[in-house]
Amino acid sequence: MQSDFKARLAARGGSGRTGLGMMVDALDSYLEDRGVAKAMHDLVAAACVLDEDVCAFEEVEIYREKGEWGARAASGTGTHISVGFDHERFVEMLAR
Repeated sequence: MQSDFKARLAARGGSGRTGLGMMVDALDSYLEDRGVAKAMHDLVAAACVLDEDVCAFEEVEIYREKGEWGARAASGTGTHISVGFDHERFVEMLAR
């Protein structure tokens, strides 16, 4: 995903946005230290703030059973989780 994102930025002449460049550099450093990416969660969450359609959400009930956490579809809880991710929309939204 990181290489796809960088390629799109380069195709657009780079990012004129200092913060975006810093974010890409910070993620590079994180991935070098830790490998694949729990950090992507934070980036995807930030993208969803700007464009909710980056992820598909469903309303759920959170539960704990036999020491494990889970979620099941339920209405009226006010709790939503992402159940789908649009990679193309995510990269396009960040590369704009």
